[in-house]
Amino acid sequence: MTSLWYQQTIHFYAEIFVQQMRD
Repeated sequence: MTSLWYQQTIHFYAEIFVQQMRD
């Protein structure tokens, strides 16, 4: 149960993190 939510949250933040680093 938590695994799915955890993966989605990590993926969501990972995208923002990568975009901020590129900026």
